[in-house]
Amino acid sequence: MRHPGTATRLPKPGLNVDLAGGEEVFGVRVAPGLNRAYLAGTLRRDGRQLAPTGVSGLAIQRGDQFGPEWVGDAFVPEAAGAVVAHFAIEADGLGLRAEHRLVPDESFGKREFLASTDERFRPVDADFGPDGALYVIDMYRGVIQHAHYVSDHLRAYVAEHGLEPPGATGRIWRVVRDDRPLPRRPPALDGASAQLRALDHPNGWVRDRAQRRLAHEHDPAAITRLRRLDDFTPLGGRHALWALHGMAALDPETWRRGLADPDPEVRKTALRTGEALFGTAGLEPLAAIVPLLSDADPGVRLQVLHTLGSLPVRERPLALLLEQGRGGDARVRQAVVSGLGGLEAEALAAEVARTDAPAEWWSELAAARHLALRRAKGSGQNVASLLDFALELQDDDARVAVLEGIAAAQRRPGSQRVELASPHPLFDPEARYAGSGAAVVSRLRRDFTWPGDPRPGGARALTPEEEALRARGEALFAVTCATCHGAGGRGQPGLAPSLVGSPWVRDSEDWLVRIALGGLTGPLTIDGEEWNLTMPGHRHDPRFDDETLAGLATHLRRSWGHAADPVVPSSVARIRAETASRTAPWTVTDLRALPIVHRLDRYVGVYEVPVVGIELSIERDDELLTIGRREGGRSPLLELGDGAFMAEGLTLQFELDETGVVEGASAVRDGTTFPLAKTE
Repeated sequence: MRHPGTATRLPKPGLNVDLAGGEEVFGVRVAPGLNRAYLAGTLRRDGRQLAPTGVSGLAIQRGDQFGPEWVGDAFVPEAAGAVVAHFAIEADGLGLRAEHRLVPDESFGKREFLASTDERFRPVDADFGPDGALYVIDMYRGVIQHAHYVSDHLRAYVAEHGLEPPGATGRIWRVVRDDRPLPRRPPALDGASAQLRALDHPNGWVRDRAQRRLAHEHDPAAITRLRRLDDFTPLGGRHALWALHGMAALDPETWRRGLADPDPEVRKTALRTGEALFGTAGLEPLAAIVPLLSDADPGVRLQVLHTLGSLPVRERPLALLLEQGRGGDARVRQAVVSGLGGLEAEALAAEVARTDAPAEWWSELAAARHLALRRAKGSGQNVASLLDFALELQDDDARVAVLEGIAAAQRRPGSQRVELASPHPLFDPEARYAGSGAAVVSRLRRDFTWPGDPRPGGARALTPEEEALRARGEALFAVTCATCHGAGGRGQPGLAPSLVGSPWVRDSEDWLVRIALGGLTGPLTIDGEEWNLTMPGHRHDPRFDDETLAGLATHLRRSWGHAADPVVPSSVARIRAETASRTAPWTVTDLRALPIVHRLDRYVGVYEVPVVGIELSIERDDELLTIGRREGGRSPLLELGDGAFMAEGLTLQFELDETGVVEGASAVRDGTTFPLAKTE
């Protein structure tokens, strides 16, 4: 998260990895009370639930009551299936793998670790307690489904079987191993001696609290004993290093002993905790850290890269980092990129000069450079320098890879169109870029704009009449709205929020015109900041006649990279007449209740994957698009940029004609691209 090149990346290598794909649920009762039990494939032939649908509250076994052979295993509540599943977790190189552990069952052959015939058993959370046993939170309800998504089938089933009550009574279950003792109270942690002993306790609940007490109480005598890492087991040594870190008492000598420890987990912990020492006089961290790039443990080698990226910027061994990234897998490259803050330009220039660097590595570095420039002040001018860099490259493959990296960065969540100070030669229609990267330049065009850009975001150019109105509205903005919202539309503290990217500007002309005429009162949230002010309406200001207000709205919807449709005077006249009797300023609640045409409505419809005949429906739910099968569950679509969205590994890029009508989309999943044809 320390660098925009990795923080904004979706998906992130190593996160949200499916460790046990295609797993099923093995309950001990028939399950007609599922939300979509009527759909084929929801239930087994014997009536039990087939696949997981309601997982939450996973717990990792760090206790001791189950025995050492269970340590590190995962216990996964599945509320819909009335089970808690058990997975054995093992290291697999830099990743993990999971094995679903089932137990024999007299009726069904096999079942989950914990399963109930009680239809109201709804395990929603789990954890290991002070005694090392597993505690399960049971919501205990006859139905567990979000109210917005309850199917008619489930609603009827609940009513028929009287499953509404009880509505407010849950349970807590304690699961114990009956052939091992159950300690009734945790060990006392009063005093440094007891806390130090507890760092080696087999129950993680106890170890965590001992470490916390040591860090909080900051006993000088404890510091001396914590620095003797050899007095602890490897597990206790890791807690000792974290306790010293929490006390700001980790010293270089203890840190070096941790780096040389025989246990790889202690070495990783030393690398992480030692980052707080960087800058200490005489430390010379490189001499201690770099040799661990040859460590036998892949996790240690990966942590070295993260730790090197935490050094002061000019002390980082850039050439060494780039060498690792050039030949590494996705997780290694991610670790390198995350530590390039302040060195992106040098890194990109060095790597595109090499013939042994893969093109995807060039693209990744270009994306990191682009996103770092976007974050810096004067981003438009900075990004223009990166476009210059790409055009000046002599190697066509490198140039295309750099441009592809910029395009990929613009598809990251939260990306906004880049506003350049002036048109860039890359996008000059008279000298159209004709290299092998022409396609990526065409895609990039919608992500860049500049003052006077006739087609921001690929939108159609304004007609001469619309442009004349826009210019008239621009003049009105300069003498009225800019007083509070600023000449660049980015708002002013205590006066008015930013208009750049504002949903009240872009999402609906009805909202924008109503606000201009009648005013708006808070609270409302823009860019995560709450505003509780009142903007007056301009209905009675003669300067805001229908034509000029239409021009003003068009100016706002076509400035600062916005690519929304222009507003025509007849729309303003209609809204003025509809709201003639309104005297109070609008509220967010009022506006959201209106039956408006929303910017996202153009994407709503049914889309078919032509080859396999699968139909996907896209619907708008307030300010969000959702996607799913007609009768299946739905997932939210995260907006990445103009016409680009993502949902659970599926990336969509909608294709629009010259008038802004959606013709279809291209979808990418697991590296495979396929078309979507709009059928409804």
